[in-house]
Amino acid sequence: MTNDNSTRKKANSVFFAAVMVISMVAVGFAAAPAAAAVNDVDADANFDNASDLQGSLIYSGQNVVVGTEVDSTDDVQLRRSTGDDSSTPVASLQVQTNTNGSDYVKFDTDGLQTGDYFLQSIGTSEFDRNNSSFEIVQQGLDAEFDPTEVDNGGESSDSTLSISSDLRNDYNVTLSIDGLTDEEDYDFILDNDATQLEGSANATFDPDEEAVLIEDAEGDHDIDFTDVDAGEYDVDFSVTDTDAEDTATVNVSDIGEGEVDFENSFITADQGDVAEITLTFEGDADQAFLRIGDEEEVGYSANVTVDANGNDEVTLGFNTYTAGTNISEDSDLVTVVGEYEDDDPSVGLNDTNPQSSDNLDDILATGTYPMELDSTSFEQINNDNSDTVGDLSIEERSVDAFNIWTTSEEVFDDVENEEDILNAAENGTVVQQSEIANGDYIIHEVEATGLEGLFAAGLSNENATFDDKTGLLGALSGDDRSGIDLRIQQTDATTPPNSQPKTVNLSETATTGDGISVIEGDGAYYIAFRSQDVQLEQDSRSVAFDDEFNVRLRIKDERLLNPNQEELDDGDISDFYQTVTTQFSVVEPTGEFDTPVEVTNAEGQVIEGTTNVAPGNTLNIRARSADDVTPGFVVSQSSVEVSADGTFTADELDFSDASVGNNFTVTTQNAPFAEQAEADGTVVESVGGGEGEATFEVSDLSPQEATATAGDSVDVSATIENTGDAEGTQTVALTLDGEELDTTEVTLESGATQTVEFTADTSGLEAGDYEHGVATDDDEATGTLTIEAADDGDGEGDGEGDGEGDGEGDGEGDGEGDGEGDGEGDGEGDGEGDGETEDGTPGFGALVALVALIAAALLATRRNE
Repeated sequence: MTNDNSTRKKANSVFFAAVMVISMVAVGFAAAPAAAAVNDVDADANFDNASDLQGSLIYSGQNVVVGTEVDSTDDVQLRRSTGDDSSTPVASLQVQTNTNGSDYVKFDTDGLQTGDYFLQSIGTSEFDRNNSSFEIVQQGLDAEFDPTEVDNGGESSDSTLSISSDLRNDYNVTLSIDGLTDEEDYDFILDNDATQLEGSANATFDPDEEAVLIEDAEGDHDIDFTDVDAGEYDVDFSVTDTDAEDTATVNVSDIGEGEVDFENSFITADQGDVAEITLTFEGDADQAFLRIGDEEEVGYSANVTVDANGNDEVTLGFNTYTAGTNISEDSDLVTVVGEYEDDDPSVGLNDTNPQSSDNLDDILATGTYPMELDSTSFEQINNDNSDTVGDLSIEERSVDAFNIWTTSEEVFDDVENEEDILNAAENGTVVQQSEIANGDYIIHEVEATGLEGLFAAGLSNENATFDDKTGLLGALSGDDRSGIDLRIQQTDATTPPNSQPKTVNLSETATTGDGISVIEGDGAYYIAFRSQDVQLEQDSRSVAFDDEFNVRLRIKDERLLNPNQEELDDGDISDFYQTVTTQFSVVEPTGEFDTPVEVTNAEGQVIEGTTNVAPGNTLNIRARSADDVTPGFVVSQSSVEVSADGTFTADELDFSDASVGNNFTVTTQNAPFAEQAEADGTVVESVGGGEGEATFEVSDLSPQEATATAGDSVDVSATIENTGDAEGTQTVALTLDGEELDTTEVTLESGATQTVEFTADTSGLEAGDYEHGVATDDDEATGTLTIEAADDGDGEGDGEGDGEGDGEGDGEGDGEGDGEGDGEGDGEGDGEGDGETEDGTPGFGALVALVALIAAALLATRRNE
């Protein structure tokens, strides 16, 4: 904050003083005092003189030095302004002299109110309100950790410390934690490569304060709490030259000792596949040592090292096809599988003992291979001190099926993986069929296991079909004992007499149009290409409509086939080939409209058609009025999609501008047909020519809510109305909890109604609530039927009653007839009621009355006896 006068200012002062003396204009003029050098005085803010101080901001808590020329005996006051012309004294300042002989006054702002202040010299004009005013302000300080919960090791040991101030961006702070007094206590900040301070910030230890001094503290700083004792820490921050301070809390958790484990301790893989083994890392563990197999127990072992690079889980792939061979790189046997948020993990083989054997004649045999895992070393495994154990079960591989699917180019463009294919098959845009319309995709699905290892390793011989492909295509081979082959050849039935069958050239097909795509799935492989991209081997011919092709896939790899050596000596390797076949034919893409084509003069009209092209293909439909129609019209709809059942429907056609009786021609446009479809149409008064559909709706279900005793019969009725535009016949059913109890056939003209009646037998029903209803093919009305348990007749009631009810009884009674009563009664009915059930429903009221009459008759019979 020091502001030294420059040499130019001094020269100007001398120049003007000389002019004034020579001109004798300003008699008695006193030249401005020279600047005082006070920079060497210990203070938070140093000012050379009053003008240097004028208008400055002083932060509360700072010590301030101001140079002066007043006499050491003069009085200088620090005053606080209380108004434009008023002030109050705060302190009297003593004029002091530094080692250079410069005079100054010094004051401390600690404890002073914020506001406007100035210096006032008594008896001189050096300091006054007009030339030494300044403002004392309170500096704010904010410090916080994010996150506030960290570990003392592992990937969650970092937190960002944000330090900021509202008024300043250039200041130093001290950082202190209660109980931490030594420099070593703060090594997590001072001596930690993982701790990174932002910008020019620098941290050192201040032994006097027993705290860390952070210079240029403003910013976001990454603090690593590795090896800090667990606990909750209140970290205090104080600005060194003001009274600004703040406290931030961070909670450090003990990560404990690191552990590695198997996510699943039992892994299965088909022989020849890549076994996926997932390891978990906890605490500060970041390395794993894995032994697969045991030389003494199963004749083979591999020692795999894993570096997690901060990831909690790592999945490695172990190639059961290349295991036991002389691999050129570790990645030929073990790889990292999947994607990771943090740095990618790494896997490899132990340098000194990668595999117990690298010249096994045969592929790893089926069976169980023990696995041992440790977080420190293979020595622990050798000493039977591994952290955990597991098993890898290698099972028989299989070749199950070869299927042909098809889809449109539009659909296949969005396919990236097996899940996309399965989803498309579920929604009907990929369909399984052998007739492929020219232009559509042919998808060959091979259901097989045990091929992953071969496809991952690729071929090393010169007979590979593709020298630049990997995966399935990279395993295609012309060699009799390695890889696989794929042959697509015309069937004998469609090959003309005295002609060679057409054979697909895969190499040429792979470089034509969209080429060949291979999607690897879970136990399945999908080989796809457009039918129009098919190229033939050394043939001037091309694929013709109705050509049929046999597709043959053979597994020829001797290591994968693992033939019995004695049987191989007596035969040929081809005797052991595994073969699957399928067929497809290429047909002409066609489409036609459903006829007659009739619409009415309104919006939302529908024109439909059928086609043999794959679902997902799109086309445009346009209807143009006949030449003799005036005024003419054109109606169209674009992007009409072919459905899974081979139909296409334009249902947004607007014929509002047409008139009844107008003729038109409807055509497809941009359709994938060999010839665009075309048909003549007519605008009619109503679509369908009066041959509409019948729709039977149900209403007026009676009863809606009812109660009955198990065994009673319940009458149910409802009204059926044909709201469609044609006569129809439907079966109407009485249902109970969705099950049909009874049915009747009803025939109704359009707009007609009929009441149907059913009687429901409740025998055998348990007590409880049931949903009863009346249903047609189009509609259903339902209600609730409550069944109460039937009385078993063994109650202990006295059987008293007069039987003389006047019809006003409510039918109430305890229902208890014990057969043990004395048969006495006064003949007086005790109830009042209208003979109806509580909800006033006549059907069930009559039922209750009938039950009451039967009970009275039985009682009278008992009395007579």
